[in-house]
Amino acid sequence: MPPKVSVKPDFPEAKQRVEAWWAGSSLGRPAVSCRLPRPGAPPPPGDGRPPGEHQLDPQWQLAQAEWMLAAQDFPADTMPGFFPQFASNLMIPAALAGGELEYHPDTTWVRHDPDIYRRELPASAGEHRVFRALDAALRLVAGRLGDELLLSAPPLLDGLTTLSVFRDPQQLCLDLLERPEDVQRVTRRLNELALAAHRAFFSTLQQLGHAQTVTWCDLYAPGRAEMVQCDFSIMLSPVMYQEFVMPQLRMLTEYMEYSCYHMDGTPQTRFLEQLCSLPRLQAIQWNPEPPAPPPLEWLDFFREVRRRRRSLWIACDADTAEALTRQLGPDGLMLSVQGVDRPDKLERLLRRLAAAVK
Repeated sequence: MPPKVSVKPDFPEAKQRVEAWWAGSSLGRPAVSCRLPRPGAPPPPGDGRPPGEHQLDPQWQLAQAEWMLAAQDFPADTMPGFFPQFASNLMIPAALAGGELEYHPDTTWVRHDPDIYRRELPASAGEHRVFRALDAALRLVAGRLGDELLLSAPPLLDGLTTLSVFRDPQQLCLDLLERPEDVQRVTRRLNELALAAHRAFFSTLQQLGHAQTVTWCDLYAPGRAEMVQCDFSIMLSPVMYQEFVMPQLRMLTEYMEYSCYHMDGTPQTRFLEQLCSLPRLQAIQWNPEPPAPPPLEWLDFFREVRRRRRSLWIACDADTAEALTRQLGPDGLMLSVQGVDRPDKLERLLRRLAAAVK
């Protein structure tokens, strides 16, 4: 049976609206995501241990899930999704590949590994302590809160960007020219390892009755899903993107049932034609670098994305959300609304968006 999602009574309606978005359609207005803080909510639970210890403790993960449900509301099409947090939600593949993590106050990174091309990488994730700890966290949270929220597999960074962390981005740029076969081989192995981990996590979710995904940007999908990406590609030409990035994107999107590309920076707009050649890529997440022009100055690009039958995910304020709706229409448009902090403000915005499509 699917989870009850008791903290969100309108889950069936929100689910239909987001599924329509994945299909490039709508149910009368754009899909809208906006977590709201509860007045007087407690701060996130603290922990005096280093991140490398408390993030591997299933009880700490349970405390984070309990705090999320106590401190936030999930109106409109926002989903109460939870996945185990680890290493800034970026370094799981690096950890599974044997990387030595470095923990900092606001992030986690991995130490450079000059031997990454020479050493054998693991083929599976199941015996690694990070996988075991996060899998145990999924099981614990499901046992305590499984009827209240939606559990997901943790996000997994792409192989080429993971390799850039092992090698250093500048060094990897040289590797692309001097040892391209090694880059392609290790990138493929890192992606295979990430997919092996996702298969194992998703098998656990299926056993727990949570065969769905809510990504790190609150995007729901009724199956295997990921914000596929390659942040390293901002330094590549379209020719190099085709050679080094497109193979991994094909691998990832062919496995996932739902894929949205995390377009990390406006220079990646030059890859749109290549991205839209992927038949299993349904959507583009607009994620401009600061201080890029605001969304309303990118309408031609957004229209081109929709012309190519891909849905759009855009973060913006309330006024911009209304203007985008008038310009683009509701089909295939999801708006992650920023700066709305009360239910009455959000309700007014939803009415404005509904009126904007008439």
